Amino acid sequence: MASNMYAVKCLCCGRSAFEDFYYKTDEQYTFCMRCGYYYAKTIKKSTMDTIEYKEEKIGGHGIFILENKDGSREKVSLNRSLTNEQLKELKNALRGENVNGEKSYLVTYENGIFTILFGTRLKISICRLKNIVKRCLRSMGLSDYDFMIPIEE
Repeated sequence: MASNMYAVKCLCCGRSAFEDFYYKTDEQYTFCMRCGYYYAKTIKKSTMDTIEYKEEKIGGHGIFILENKDGSREKVSLNRSLTNEQLKELKNALRGENVNGEKSYLVTYENGIFTILFGTRLKISICRLKNIVKRCLRSMGLSDYDFMIPIEE
């Protein structure tokens, strides 16, 4: 089966999502590792004259990545707002003997806002953040001294 794989703008959060498009069959899979948005268009039934497709969509309300010490990972897309019961289940999953807690994380996406509930993979160090801000300001012809915003370490 022939396909094109590329990055596209996520229809939910606007960030970069992964798309796998099978151009011979017009099937498509889209997944956002940031908000958990998932879309699949697959062949349900086909005849010589027609093709009937099935579409599945999971709105991006967040994503849980559980990475194991052997490098394998489990991805859970949240298709609705996270409940307290679900949060407890996901936290318990982190306690597994084979789990790499350093690379596992839970991020919710509600009302256009990403919230890191646990995990270190998505955290950016203050030092790295300062350098990113400085580069952005320089690209606009400004100095970080033009904005005396203290960033505590």
